[in-house]
Amino acid sequence: MNLKTSLLLCAFFILPGAYADEPEIGGPQYLEEREEQSVVRSKRYYKAGKVELGVGGGILPYDSLFNQVMVGGRLTWHINDHYGWEILDFQLPFGSTSSVITSLVSNPTNSIQNLEAVKLGTSLGSSFLMSPFYGKIHFFGSQVAYLDIYVSFGLGLVNTQTLGFSLAAPTATQVSRGWDPSLNYGIGFKFFLNNSFTFFVDLRNYMTYSTTYGRRAFGSNFSASGGISIFLPGFG
Repeated sequence: MNLKTSLLLCAFFILPGAYADEPEIGGPQYLEEREEQSVVRSKRYYKAGKVELGVGGGILPYDSLFNQVMVGGRLTWHINDHYGWEILDFQLPFGSTSSVITSLVSNPTNSIQNLEAVKLGTSLGSSFLMSPFYGKIHFFGSQVAYLDIYVSFGLGLVNTQTLGFSLAAPTATQVSRGWDPSLNYGIGFKFFLNNSFTFFVDLRNYMTYSTTYGRRAFGSNFSASGGISIFLPGFG
């Protein structure tokens, strides 16, 4: 067997296996990856043109004055695989006054005799999403988790309530209430369960322009939430 025949046989058996995992030439996924000049080939899940509905719950971990949890949902349209519009972000925080406030205003020797704090209510927002990262995590040898990392920037309205506490009146007294503008931003992680469902973790700051002590200022309200989302037929 000469050298030329040997090379032809090697090409015949090796090349089909080398390209077995590539998308079909001319297929929808191949064309989309080529148009986007995608570095990651043969991605398992695509979001372009899909509408996503997510529901979940979370906490406000850095709010020491109120013990609050939140439930809500988000409706998102993925313009393409890297950019999206979170059409509606609806969150409903609820909870009670923490023991920190009671201890601060009930002790006569404490320097804080009059305390005002902002408590979050219903939140409505809309944000721009950017998903620059997509990855695969291998664990236990053969198991693979597909994940998508996104960042969000947006605006919204939050129904805030400014409450006052004092030594003479340790229970909450409403100082003001109304809808305040908010600046919302955060980072999130989506773990794909299949083509229709994902599990998400979202870390977001709702910066409300609220009133305390007779003056308006931005205040941070960090939230950590998680839940399940479903991809609906979209406009793609």
